[in-house]
Amino acid sequence: MDHDQFKDWKTLNDLEQIFASIHEETAKDKNKIVTARRKDKGSGYKELYEEILPLIRFTRLFFTNHLNTYKPNDIQCRYAGQRTQKETAKYDWEVLFKNELYTVEVVSPRYGKRDYDAAIELNQFGYSSVSTGRFDVFAEKVNALIIDKAKKKAIKDYNGSLLVIDYPFAHEICVESTVGLQYIEQLIFELEQIEFLAKGVYLLIQPFNESRTKYGGTIYTIK
Repeated sequence: MDHDQFKDWKTLNDLEQIFASIHEETAKDKNKIVTARRKDKGSGYKELYEEILPLIRFTRLFFTNHLNTYKPNDIQCRYAGQRTQKETAKYDWEVLFKNELYTVEVVSPRYGKRDYDAAIELNQFGYSSVSTGRFDVFAEKVNALIIDKAKKKAIKDYNGSLLVIDYPFAHEICVESTVGLQYIEQLIFELEQIEFLAKGVYLLIQPFNESRTKYGGTIYTIK
């Protein structure tokens, strides 16, 4: 899997089908499962889960208010990251809706070493002992991680583009609980204090369905 298949315009439905197909093929192959968990460099899985999936989910949530009168096929997307690297304003994606072009930069902060250690244990033993530890300590670390990444993005010029900050810890922080929402609200407040060079800044809480808990996803407007 690489970005080449996403360089041409594809409808939102097409993107969702491509992702679902890759996900299903991976789930049937033990070697691919091992690689996907580790997100090996060059395998494409890191980009799939940290760039493409957030873009798909942001786009669907962002245009939800329009989908009553417009179909997902009316939304088209294409990857532009490699092409824009030589330009002053860099971004990952172009989204076309109602003849209006939106340029989108996606950032997905992760705990790389923790995730990698968990992947190694899952691949070797079928379970992971890697723990988040105390909830409050972990939640504060997550917020600090995202704020640090956001400040680095704030230095760059994204004028004219939408900056999407992915929050990939929703199922661990329990974002629908009262305590979890308090940490989300604190994160939003801290993000609002940062001066971004972007047309719009959004915090994406991705949907999830784990351990009998289902969450539909949310977008918070930062700027």
